[in-house]
Amino acid sequence: MINQIPLFKDKKLGRIYTFIDFGNVNYWYERDIRNAEGIILKKGFKLVVDIKKLASFTRNFAQHIRFYYGLDSHNLKSLKIITLARKYFDKAVTKQIQLIKHYLKPQERRLNTRDIKSDHTGQYIYIPKCNFDVEICLDAVRFIKNYDTFCLFSSDADFTYLLT
Repeated sequence: MINQIPLFKDKKLGRIYTFIDFGNVNYWYERDIRNAEGIILKKGFKLVVDIKKLASFTRNFAQHIRFYYGLDSHNLKSLKIITLARKYFDKAVTKQIQLIKHYLKPQERRLNTRDIKSDHTGQYIYIPKCNFDVEICLDAVRFIKNYDTFCLFSSDADFTYLLT
């Protein structure tokens, strides 16, 4: 965890708690074909959110930052993300991801980048799924007396009711 006093202070916003649904945040740039300078990315490359920079940015305004991400104990990338999150955020909340079998439609096959498997029903892939909606909502309510402003990093419309 980085110990840093928030640089941004606004009496109207008061104490800010930030909740990061990283499983959704990490896909924000998935379809981008250019980097921040406008240069086209090389084939096979994509933009990713740097965890250390995300922590540094949110430390500018947040008194407390909670990071939520699904753990795939067989995936080194997943383990690295969790290790960094535990280092740079106040709390890293994890749980094991579930693998959902998804049968491919013909138009999906040519766009797919995952390992395709087959059985008597057809061709399928496993899609990793890990949802933190309940955990984030419970934590937001549980800590409500500790903050004046709720900051959420996600792209999940399921949080609309909570934010309202």
